[in-house]
Amino acid sequence: MPYLQAVIKEGLRVHPPVTGLMFKDVPHGGDTLNGYFVPEGARVGWTSFGILHDVAFWGEDAKLFRPERWFQGTPEDIRNKEARGDMVFAYGKWQCLGKEVAKIELNKIFVEVR
Repeated sequence: MPYLQAVIKEGLRVHPPVTGLMFKDVPHGGDTLNGYFVPEGARVGWTSFGILHDVAFWGEDAKLFRPERWFQGTPEDIRNKEARGDMVFAYGKWQCLGKEVAKIELNKIFVEVR
């Protein structure tokens, strides 16, 4: 079943269910993102489609459906891929409440459909 898990992760990566811009508010006191200071109260927009198709992170074949990528690299590389892949459901206290149900459904459908 590890390959099935890679297929599910890759499917969500290539075709994320939410592709629009999502926003997070910068906390009190501001924050530094990638070396840039962002003042408090600002809203930072991000899109899962952009994160999951970033050529700098996923490689030149970022647009291709290739489940094998989830097995390649060091254990730390794989953890980073999984953390980035989970961004399809957002993160923290505002993450998708249906995340675990969606994962159950995705696993169940592929095993039961023949």
